[in-house]
Formats: sequence, structure tokens, C-alpha cells
Amino acid sequence: MRNPEEQRAFPRIDVEVTPIELGTHEGPTFKGVAKNISSGGICVIIEPSLAMGANVFIGFSIPNQDLPVKCSGEVVWCGDYVAVSSKMHVLGVKFNEISEEDRSRIDAFIDEHLEIEAE
Repeated sequence: MRNPEEQRAFPRIDVEVTPIELGTHEGPTFKGVAKNISSGGICVIIEPSLAMGANVFIGFSIPNQDLPVKCSGEVVWCGDYVAVSSKMHVLGVKFNEISEEDRSRIDAFIDEHLEIEAE
């Protein structure tokens, strides 16, 4: 059983989903990778640092699925990702606008991984 302090609103899994495109409406789009994902948000490793509260758009593909997920969100936390490079950053993005279809596809992907881990 998980520690109550570690419980989250949405189950999440560690996964690399590449490439992820992330950008703000005022600036360029950047490519990154996901560290983990839930139906409520995504943790992204990316070169530029974005401020907490920044509104972003995100595009990525779920492995073994043809249709990309496209949504918008908000940076809710950020930090340096020193394991790779001092130039990399890690961002926690909460999904704000995501279609129910895309959220369901993310949920199914997570459920599939959790079932495999349980075996």
C-alpha cells in the first residue's frame, strides 16, 4: 500500500513519451521527453525553463497509437534536471484543456502499464 503522502489525485506511470512538443502561445515550440504521465498532467524534461503559472500547449503521441494527444495546460512546478545537463529543466504541467477522448486514451495507457507491473 502506498504512503498517504505519496498518493495523488490521478495514477501516474514513469514513461518516456517522445517527442513531446511544448510551447507557450507567445514563443517558440520546444521538444522534450516525458518523465511520467497521468490523466491529470505530465512531467516534462525540456531545455528551456518556463515560469510557474505559464500557460502552455502540449502535443505528444502515446506509444502504439496513431493519433497524437494535443492539449493545453499550466506549469505548476519547475526545477533543474541535473542528471542530464545543467541546461535541462523539469516541468510539471497540469492539463487544463484536454478532450475526454484524449484523457480516456491516457487512462487506458496507464491502466495497461499498471496491469503489466502487477503481473
